[in-house]
Amino acid sequence: MKKTALILLLFLGFVQANVLTKATSYDAALAQAIKEKKNLMVLITTENCKYCKKMKRTTFAIPKVIERIEKSYIFVEVTRFKDKYPRSLKAIGVPTTYFLYNNGTPIMRGVLGYWNSIDFLSFMDDADRKIVKKDKGL
Repeated sequence: MKKTALILLLFLGFVQANVLTKATSYDAALAQAIKEKKNLMVLITTENCKYCKKMKRTTFAIPKVIERIEKSYIFVEVTRFKDKYPRSLKAIGVPTTYFLYNNGTPIMRGVLGYWNSIDFLSFMDDADRKIVKKDKGL
Protein backbone atom coordinates (compact mmCIF):
# COMPACT_ATOMS: atom_id res chain seq x y z
CA MET A 1 0.00 0.00 0.00
CA LYS A 2 2.79 2.45 0.87
CA LYS A 3 4.55 1.71 -2.44
CA THR A 4 1.36 2.43 -4.35
CA ALA A 5 0.91 5.75 -2.53
CA LEU A 6 4.54 6.70 -3.17
CA ILE A 7 4.26 5.86 -6.88
CA LEU A 8 1.05 7.88 -7.10
CA LEU A 9 2.67 10.88 -5.42
CA LEU A 10 5.69 10.69 -7.75
CA PHE A 11 3.40 10.46 -10.76
CA LEU A 12 1.29 13.42 -9.63
CA GLY A 13 4.46 15.43 -8.98
CA PHE A 14 5.68 14.65 -12.51
CA VAL A 15 2.34 15.63 -14.06
CA GLN A 16 2.18 18.83 -12.00
CA ALA A 17 5.76 19.73 -12.93
CA ASN A 18 4.78 19.88 -16.61
CA VAL A 19 2.06 22.48 -16.15
CA LEU A 20 2.78 26.12 -16.86
CA THR A 21 1.61 28.43 -14.09
CA LYS A 22 -0.78 31.09 -15.42
CA ALA A 23 -1.94 34.33 -13.91
CA THR A 24 -5.70 34.79 -13.76
CA SER A 25 -5.79 38.07 -15.70
CA TYR A 26 -3.55 40.61 -17.39
CA ASP A 27 -3.85 43.01 -14.44
CA ALA A 28 -3.02 40.25 -11.93
CA ALA A 29 -0.04 39.19 -14.05
CA LEU A 30 1.26 42.75 -14.25
CA ALA A 31 0.95 43.22 -10.47
CA GLN A 32 2.69 39.89 -9.87
CA ALA A 33 5.47 40.76 -12.35
CA ILE A 34 6.13 44.03 -10.52
CA LYS A 35 6.09 42.29 -7.13
CA GLU A 36 8.42 39.47 -8.23
CA LYS A 37 10.63 41.71 -10.41
CA LYS A 38 9.95 39.58 -13.47
CA ASN A 39 8.84 40.40 -16.97
CA LEU A 40 5.51 39.48 -18.48
CA MET A 41 4.61 37.01 -21.21
CA VAL A 42 1.16 37.45 -22.75
CA LEU A 43 -0.35 34.79 -25.01
CA ILE A 44 -3.30 36.12 -27.01
CA THR A 45 -5.64 33.37 -28.19
CA THR A 46 -9.22 32.75 -29.26
CA GLU A 47 -11.48 29.99 -28.00
CA ASN A 48 -11.61 28.00 -31.24
CA CYS A 49 -8.06 28.45 -32.54
CA LYS A 50 -6.54 25.05 -33.30
CA TYR A 51 -2.99 26.44 -33.36
CA CYS A 52 -3.49 28.11 -29.97
CA LYS A 53 -4.60 24.77 -28.54
CA LYS A 54 -1.71 22.97 -30.22
CA MET A 55 0.84 25.45 -28.85
CA LYS A 56 -0.54 25.10 -25.31
CA ARG A 57 -0.66 21.31 -25.62
CA THR A 58 2.83 20.91 -27.10
CA THR A 59 5.23 23.87 -26.82
CA PHE A 60 3.99 25.08 -23.43
CA ALA A 61 4.11 21.52 -22.04
CA ILE A 62 7.85 21.04 -22.67
CA PRO A 63 9.73 21.16 -19.34
CA LYS A 64 12.55 23.36 -20.71
CA VAL A 65 10.04 25.92 -22.03
CA ILE A 66 8.11 25.90 -18.74
CA GLU A 67 11.34 26.31 -16.77
CA ARG A 68 12.52 29.25 -18.90
CA ILE A 69 9.17 31.02 -18.71
CA GLU A 70 8.74 30.58 -14.98
CA LYS A 71 12.31 31.69 -14.25
CA SER A 72 11.93 35.14 -15.82
CA TYR A 73 8.29 35.77 -16.68
CA ILE A 74 4.81 35.88 -15.32
CA PHE A 75 2.66 34.11 -17.91
CA VAL A 76 -0.89 35.05 -18.75
CA GLU A 77 -3.22 33.89 -21.48
CA VAL A 78 -5.88 36.31 -22.69
CA THR A 79 -8.70 35.78 -25.15
CA ARG A 80 -8.78 38.28 -28.00
CA PHE A 81 -11.85 40.58 -27.99
CA LYS A 82 -13.01 39.05 -24.69
CA ASP A 83 -10.49 39.60 -21.90
CA LYS A 84 -9.18 42.91 -20.61
CA TYR A 85 -5.64 43.69 -21.76
CA PRO A 86 -3.98 46.70 -23.44
CA ARG A 87 -5.28 47.12 -26.97
CA SER A 88 -1.79 48.27 -27.93
CA LEU A 89 -1.01 44.53 -27.90
CA LYS A 90 -2.42 43.99 -31.33
CA ALA A 91 -3.04 40.49 -32.54
CA ILE A 92 -3.73 40.37 -36.27
CA GLY A 93 -3.86 36.62 -35.84
CA VAL A 94 -3.65 34.09 -33.07
CA PRO A 95 -1.79 32.83 -31.25
CA THR A 96 0.31 35.95 -30.69
CA THR A 97 2.86 36.05 -27.88
CA TYR A 98 4.12 39.29 -26.36
CA PHE A 99 7.16 39.67 -24.13
CA LEU A 100 6.74 42.76 -21.94
CA TYR A 101 8.74 44.55 -19.27
CA ASN A 102 6.91 44.69 -15.95
CA ASN A 103 5.87 48.28 -16.71
CA GLY A 104 3.82 46.94 -19.65
CA THR A 105 6.04 48.13 -22.50
CA PRO A 106 6.97 45.58 -25.16
CA ILE A 107 10.44 44.07 -25.13
CA MET A 108 10.02 43.27 -28.82
CA ARG A 109 7.27 42.94 -31.40
CA GLY A 110 4.61 40.30 -30.84
CA VAL A 111 5.38 36.82 -32.10
CA LEU A 112 2.59 35.64 -34.38
CA GLY A 113 1.70 31.99 -34.84
CA TYR A 114 2.32 28.51 -33.55
CA TRP A 115 5.96 27.69 -32.84
CA ASN A 116 7.54 24.44 -31.73
CA SER A 117 9.63 24.47 -28.56
CA ILE A 118 13.00 24.98 -30.30
CA ASP A 119 11.76 27.97 -32.27
CA PHE A 120 9.88 29.41 -29.29
CA LEU A 121 13.00 29.18 -27.13
CA SER A 122 14.81 31.11 -29.87
CA PHE A 123 12.27 33.94 -29.50
CA MET A 124 12.85 33.85 -25.75
CA ASP A 125 16.60 34.16 -26.43
CA ASP A 126 15.88 37.26 -28.53
CA ALA A 127 13.81 38.78 -25.72
CA ASP A 128 16.54 37.96 -23.17
CA ARG A 129 19.19 39.67 -25.31
CA LYS A 130 17.05 42.81 -25.57
CA ILE A 131 16.52 42.81 -21.79
CA VAL A 132 20.27 42.54 -21.17
CA LYS A 133 20.97 45.35 -23.65
CA LYS A 134 18.43 47.59 -21.93
CA ASP A 135 19.81 46.75 -18.48
CA LYS A 136 23.30 47.67 -19.67
CA GLY A 137 22.00 50.90 -21.19
CA LEU A 138 22.98 49.93 -24.74
